[in-house]
Amino acid sequence: MFRTVDPLALSDGALTIEFRFPGFDPASGWMTFDGRGRGSVCLGPPEQPADLVVTSMPSVLYQLFYGYLTCAEARATGRIALAGTPALESRFSDLFVKSPFAQRISRRAPPSSD
Repeated sequence: MFRTVDPLALSDGALTIEFRFPGFDPASGWMTFDGRGRGSVCLGPPEQPADLVVTSMPSVLYQLFYGYLTCAEARATGRIALAGTPALESRFSDLFVKSPFAQRISRRAPPSSD
C-alpha cells in the first residue's frame, strides 16, 4: 500500500495512519508521511499519535485497491472502520492510487476470501 500513496493527496502536511488487523500477527502497522513526499512504514504500534486509524482485514484493503469494493461499501457493511477527523475519514480512499486494473475489475464479483 505504501507504494500506492498519491503524493498529491498528501500535499497539505504530515500524516500518520495506523492500520489495525484484528486476529492477525502482527496486529498493527503504520505509515507516516512528512507532507513533502517522503514517508516510512513499520509494523507494530505507531511511534507517534495516529491522525487516522484504519481497522480492517487485510483482504478488504486488497479489495479496495483492485476495485472489487468501494470504501463506502466497506464502511457501510462494517468491513472497515475509520477513526480520525471527518475530513481524513472521507479522504481515506483518495490517499491511495487504485490498481490500473481497478476500473475493469470493479465490474466483476469479488474474489473469495477462502
